[in-house]
Amino acid sequence: MDGIGGVSVIGERESKRAYMERGRADPTTAALYRERTRLWRVANRERILKERRVRDRALRSQGNGAYISWSSMLTRCFNPKATNFSFYGGRGISVCVSWRNSFAAFLADMGPRPVGKTLDRKEPDGNYEPGNCRWATPKEQAANRRRR
Repeated sequence: MDGIGGVSVIGERESKRAYMERGRADPTTAALYRERTRLWRVANRERILKERRVRDRALRSQGNGAYISWSSMLTRCFNPKATNFSFYGGRGISVCVSWRNSFAAFLADMGPRPVGKTLDRKEPDGNYEPGNCRWATPKEQAANRRRR
């Protein structure tokens, strides 16, 4: 099908790869692809955000408080404006990449938070990662303090 000015309009069935191959030969085609992608994102933005909210709400309810622990962990390690940042992120304590990017990965590794327990690092100077974290009572955490 011919488009404006003799530029071909890509059909619905043509793959992205074929489209981009043609774009290498014709810069106009690549520009059209980028614009089509941008317009699709704009048009579907609300639907995508709604799906994410539904998914996140479902994960939070499964986590029984694990979501709050995960969110607090990220704040302590990455937000310089957090009140306790100097004790975590300011000292170089970080979060493993999989947990940083996904609550689902955190929940899969740690499981739901048991009642009366919070997130604790076994090695106080270590990072937040699967082998160094556990759910612990306040008494267990008090016995697991770093040496100053």
